[in-house]
Amino acid sequence: MVRETIVLLLEDVFDVILAVSVATALVELRSVRSQPIDVVLLDYHLPDGPIDAVLAEADLCLIPIALISGDLTLEDDHTPVRTFLRKPFSEKTLLSVLEGTRRQG
Repeated sequence: MVRETIVLLLEDVFDVILAVSVATALVELRSVRSQPIDVVLLDYHLPDGPIDAVLAEADLCLIPIALISGDLTLEDDHTPVRTFLRKPFSEKTLLSVLEGTRRQG
């Protein structure tokens, strides 16, 4: 439900590609290498495992990443330093964070 709501919010501002797992995120990132991606919004916890490969692929493509999670212990746990958005968040905060992350890239 949260995922679908975020997609609906972002579709008005961004072209959105939805990936619900590490595997699908990697497929999507690799398939759009020829097209620019402004920013990746990535949940820290995906159902099929750690997000390290997604982070590495986005870094390889020089795509800025904003991490989201409701797990408060993670905010200081990601390297290299990335934008971190703690759930729950407002629409205004989400859009502001994504615009800022996009500008940093």
